[in-house]
Amino acid sequence: MNKEFMYRVIYHELAKTDLKILNHKDQEKVVRAIKKKLFTRPDYFGKPLGKELHNWYRLRVESYRVVYYIQKDKILVFIIHIGRRKDLEVYIEAARRIKLLPF
Repeated sequence: MNKEFMYRVIYHELAKTDLKILNHKDQEKVVRAIKKKLFTRPDYFGKPLGKELHNWYRLRVESYRVVYYIQKDKILVFIIHIGRRKDLEVYIEAARRIKLLPF
């Protein structure tokens, strides 16, 4: 039997703000997708990103993207940005935030 782990999901403070500025309906959709997919199999449901964002993943939730990092040894998902997929803005902002991280 394949045992699935429950990942701990942590939001960067700015990602919490990203979520709060969405309308209530979109907030619910994004949170539901995070709970369903990132808590159980973040590497399966997400798509690996490249270039400046290598080692990071994105989860597609309709027109929104959730950019996150998986730390498998700690069974942890770290969400850096939640934003609308408009051109490449969501990824540019995620890369900017990542550069400010202490790790």
